[in-house]
Amino acid sequence: MGDEIETNIGNQKICRIMKSINGGSIFQYVKFSRNCFGENLPYDDVYMTKSHPLSLGYLSTEKINNGEKDESQSDKVFVHIEAFRLIDKLYGIELVEIEDTGNYNLIFDKHCSINVCNLDVVTHHPVGNNVFSNPKLKKNEFTDYKNACKKNDKPFYLNYENLIKYKPNTMSLKAFLAECFIFDKTKKFKFVSIDKNDNIFYKFFNDV
Repeated sequence: MGDEIETNIGNQKICRIMKSINGGSIFQYVKFSRNCFGENLPYDDVYMTKSHPLSLGYLSTEKINNGEKDESQSDKVFVHIEAFRLIDKLYGIELVEIEDTGNYNLIFDKHCSINVCNLDVVTHHPVGNNVFSNPKLKKNEFTDYKNACKKNDKPFYLNYENLIKYKPNTMSLKAFLAECFIFDKTKKFKFVSIDKNDNIFYKFFNDV
């Protein structure tokens, strides 16, 4: 712990490395084969758990809340999509079974994404939320508690059908997805706004 990693919000120190132990030696992963989105994207094969999120963007709450700021959230939050929703959408994205005993996730002071072979991959939220029993950092685990994220997570996830509604007619599917998932923010697709009703968790978090 304490090592600095490049993230979408600058270099951040790792607070905790989480290891999930698989129940057996064979485990299912989503495989993003080298170049499945385009040249060097990713630049090597990447394996993710089915539910692990990729970043579609780091947007102000106004842009995902139909123009209104949400004081219960941080000023900017992630729009995610789970890895399994991309299976078979492009050649080279597939569900595979491999021999493995566990997988890892990182937690930082602030919710952020990291560069995994040029893909924009979201890390674990440091505070979590009051709905799901996700792991969260204890106060003494933060490296800079004063400036750390302290507001609960209110997940914003798109499914594949909602995502491709935003694809411009002038772009091919592969080019659009490449811009969605590339880590380089200068090349990443710019969503002007995303309808809050496209969030698959919106009604759930607003009905509890």
